Amino acid sequence: MNISGITPGLKFSVSLAVLFCCWMATSSSIWAQVNAPKLIEPAAYILNEKRAFAVSIEAGGELTIPNGALNVFSVSPAAIRLRDLGAIHAKSIAQALGGGVLKEGKAITPGQAPLPTIADPWANIVLPNFAGLKNFGDIELQTERVTLQPGIYDSLVVGGLAQVQLAPGLYVFKNYVEIGSKNGLQGQNVTLVNQGQFLVNGLGTLRLSAPANGPLQGIVFWQERTNKKSVQLEGNATLEATGALYLPTAYLQITGNGKIACTHLVADSLRLSANGKLLIR
Repeated sequence: MNISGITPGLKFSVSLAVLFCCWMATSSSIWAQVNAPKLIEPAAYILNEKRAFAVSIEAGGELTIPNGALNVFSVSPAAIRLRDLGAIHAKSIAQALGGGVLKEGKAITPGQAPLPTIADPWANIVLPNFAGLKNFGDIELQTERVTLQPGIYDSLVVGGLAQVQLAPGLYVFKNYVEIGSKNGLQGQNVTLVNQGQFLVNGLGTLRLSAPANGPLQGIVFWQERTNKKSVQLEGNATLEATGALYLPTAYLQITGNGKIACTHLVADSLRLSANGKLLIR
């Protein structure tokens, strides 16, 4: 399905939207007992059940899920808002009973595909105990090229021409992260756990891949469920993630010419504006 309007010729697909496959990893004293499910189909899960404009695509913003589903759980008649050339391109769009689409101020046909039985595919995942991780404090980089190690960081600022390589592992950010360098942040087999504010701006660039196995398999970004601060990507910033972005109680906002590519998204709500782009593949 394609909403820009709704592009003719493509039909809502009636599919399960997602299949779960659970697997067991080698046990470790610091990891949770429940492993992340392996999601088969790319998908976005927008969890806020009451919010109008739970998905707002405007001013040239574009959401693309060519081989998967947009699942919107809001029951608002304006759960999805499209205006000023905002567009959604998806294989299927599923909405809660009562949820609707508002395009340029007029109601149009809402999504007809069935919602997943489970709204949050990672609802049962519990993060590890961080007690054994080393605390590196506050890190600010402007020109350096460094490799950071897994652990706890009070804050991380990567600006100027700085370039950061992340060694494989788990990174916990307690207060503040700002990525503004075009050389940015790179890492394979990593999960970033955000407990504070997370901002990518300017020419900020992140290229990350999630762990291929273990309790956080497939998850590259995890925002604590108690953290409701919005995650923002603005300017000409880019986030390329081979893995899922998980922020179930927070707002994801992409503005300017910001671009995100990931495999799955779980968020409270979503706004794309001023040419902001989100690709889920």
